[in-house]
Amino acid sequence: MASWRDEVLLEGDFYLAAKKRTVFKVTLIPGGLFYSAISTVSTQYEEKSIQTSDVIGCQCSETRNISPARPSSSLPAGNAVATFTVFAYPFRKKVFSGKRTRHRQAVTFEISSSTNFEENRKIAQKWRNVINCLARGMHITASDVDTCEPPPWGRFLFLVNPHSGPGRAMQIFKNEVEPMIAEANIPYKLIVTEYAGHARDLVQNLELSEWGAVVIVSGDGLVYEVINGLMQRVDWNSAIKKPVGCIPGGSGNALACAINYAAGEPVDINAVLHSVFILIKHRVVPMDLVLVQTPSQQHYSFLSVTWGIVADIDFESEKYRNLGEARFTLGAIKRIVNLRAYHGRLSFLPVAEYTPKTSAAPKTLKKIRRFSLRSSSSSRNLSSSGSIDSISSRHSQSPVVLTGARSLSTTPPVNGKDRNGSLLCSVSNGSGDANFTISEQSGSDTETNSPAKTFPNHYRSGAGEGGSNGRTVLDAVSDKAPAVLHAVEGTTLNTNESKAYSSSATASTEKTLTNGRVPANSKQTKNVPFISTSKDEAGFEEETVHAAKKDGEAVPTPLLPPLDQPVPDNWVVEEGKFVLACAVYQTHLGSDMLAAPSSRMADGIIHLMFVRDGISRNHLLNLFLTFSEGTHVDSPYVEFVPVLAFRLEPDISSGNIMIDGERLDPVPVQGQVLPGVARVMAIQ
Repeated sequence: MASWRDEVLLEGDFYLAAKKRTVFKVTLIPGGLFYSAISTVSTQYEEKSIQTSDVIGCQCSETRNISPARPSSSLPAGNAVATFTVFAYPFRKKVFSGKRTRHRQAVTFEISSSTNFEENRKIAQKWRNVINCLARGMHITASDVDTCEPPPWGRFLFLVNPHSGPGRAMQIFKNEVEPMIAEANIPYKLIVTEYAGHARDLVQNLELSEWGAVVIVSGDGLVYEVINGLMQRVDWNSAIKKPVGCIPGGSGNALACAINYAAGEPVDINAVLHSVFILIKHRVVPMDLVLVQTPSQQHYSFLSVTWGIVADIDFESEKYRNLGEARFTLGAIKRIVNLRAYHGRLSFLPVAEYTPKTSAAPKTLKKIRRFSLRSSSSSRNLSSSGSIDSISSRHSQSPVVLTGARSLSTTPPVNGKDRNGSLLCSVSNGSGDANFTISEQSGSDTETNSPAKTFPNHYRSGAGEGGSNGRTVLDAVSDKAPAVLHAVEGTTLNTNESKAYSSSATASTEKTLTNGRVPANSKQTKNVPFISTSKDEAGFEEETVHAAKKDGEAVPTPLLPPLDQPVPDNWVVEEGKFVLACAVYQTHLGSDMLAAPSSRMADGIIHLMFVRDGISRNHLLNLFLTFSEGTHVDSPYVEFVPVLAFRLEPDISSGNIMIDGERLDPVPVQGQVLPGVARVMAIQ
């Protein structure tokens, strides 16, 4: 029996519809449903199970005027049989590839323990209610089974673009999405978009309180329309909290891939099935947006800003959209053969100290920067996880605990997280590498729901993101602590500075300076970044910019100067010829492009990637081949830098700039992160 079999909630003897001559003993516990044959028939049946984590719904039905009791049955004859059917999607391996994928499993149990149909129906309804509550993640005990009922679903608004990608979105909805939604008994309304910008116009005037979620069945273009429509409302601060779901139905399905990847679901096989499963089993989680400014417009981006070969492939392969994602492969081959380089200036505000790959990595981390949006609205978040303010504060202020033989208390670094959202570091203790996992905690409101895991190799020194060789923030700190890394809860010197920004939004800067010594006149502060070593001292400075956001007011942009003014002195400026430059804030740019392996939906970071001119076509081809595994970040040709803001200034008018797959002329653009402002239906 499985180890998670604990408290028995319900038990009963039922027929299994597929085995009509056999009675099965059925047991329901919080972890799943077990059933095994108990008849006297010689056929042997092993105990089978359905995990509640795989269940998307359970429904009742009724069958009257059944024939007398079946042979070998211990149940009475009856003409009033009620049934309940469990719909689940467990994993199994495909025969030839060995890849894990979900498959549909529908198991129907017949209840005829009484000759009174109403009694049988009540039993079936009780089982249905308890199973649906468990499938929705509710905590159910034996004392709850007679009264529990799953909360009603909010109505889903499905937006389908029938012309997206290969033009199969409507077929995907009818054949793959609608049946699963019906099994979960989710009410919905379907709207087919009729023109470019239809979805944007629709959500700008939508009465959002009538809908539980807005779900896009299309490519990334329709997601872009919905996000920008919500952000252009007067009540954008509350409107953008409306959960957005995503089902892949276009040629570019990057957000759907990122959601599947974050949930641990496959991204390259049965993508629609896994996306619908996540949609039904979802949690509402925060997602970063990036505000992108051009000389004449303002955009809200959820995916990327690209320039150079990646943008050229995206735009020029549009003519092959009927090929689906294969259009990008064809476009890449064509563009690599006719390779271009573009001259321009790339400026950015790095999260931590930046050193080019051509230089030695810095030994001391001097500064960690963060940006935090704080809402002053009284509106409540629809998510069960709390308001946007509580989520934002947990991400920006919650203490971080390093679990293991040693412990470190500090405010959370902003990169180097594992797939469950845990922060990562690697410390050398002289006898090999010691792996630790850092989990974000905030009293009883801890958001991490899965057990801690060690991190993959690409997070280690020289393969991650955050220095000249892709190092994480804690890697840089650990360089100063080769022998001992331990916590000291001491005191720090806190100074508040007011800064003038080009935006009308109020912003404050909080700095904490830690240099290994405690100033005599400082105030006591808990959870302070304080690193002590047996050999040397490591110090760094933290800088956090806070900005207020209110309904009816412009989105605050305290990190961005006007486009016609120079960038501040604390920005890094790189000028020359570039083969590509990409600002990415999701893990994927496609099912076979793991562009930013360490990105998280709400990490508050723009992952800036650029390749300078001078790379050969052969090396560039090999670079594209490594995108599917995310190992391109190890390439000596790729600079991968976590930043809070960036500016791109092309020197020539040819080429393309793409924002979430939408083309712009090559004009100066700049962007800054808006941490956790949006809501997406996902599992983390």
